[in-house]
Amino acid sequence: MLVARRNVVSTDASSDIVDEKELWARYWSLEAAGTEEFTESEKNVQSVIDKRVWDDFRQTVERRDDGYYVRLPWKELTTPLPDNKVIAYRRLVSVWNSLQKDENLLEQYNGVFQEQLHQNIVEEVDDEGKTLGDHIHYIPHQAVLTPHKTTTELRIVFDASAHYRDCPSLNDALHRGP
Repeated sequence: MLVARRNVVSTDASSDIVDEKELWARYWSLEAAGTEEFTESEKNVQSVIDKRVWDDFRQTVERRDDGYYVRLPWKELTTPLPDNKVIAYRRLVSVWNSLQKDENLLEQYNGVFQEQLHQNIVEEVDDEGKTLGDHIHYIPHQAVLTPHKTTTELRIVFDASAHYRDCPSLNDALHRGP
């Protein structure tokens, strides 16, 4: 058996305005809740992780004739970083189709990559020479055009956030910088 009760509340108009202001204040405070990157306890945990990452960086940095080398700050992942060659290839095809419409842009794009190859910023990957246990992760890229800038009208942006559904990206697999 269900019994309904009727509650009657009588208020005056001025208290309704105050109540409405309170409701909105509560609403906006709830909206803002969680917008900080870390809570206080999460900040403490992140601080410990940042310290460990910096310690690893300092211990592994190596000076060579052609520059400094350091290991990437990998996270311990429950889901391994997948082979993302298909994602990178599809992005490349899209970029290629887009840049073919303007031969000048295609030449600029190629020029940037040739310069990065020359400076050892990027490297060619020989899939045939890949051995068992080697892990190669491709970083999709795209052109960003800023025609109003005279020095860098075209720049290449690498997308380490690209990923398959329910799989980590390269950004997910690496600790962030402190």
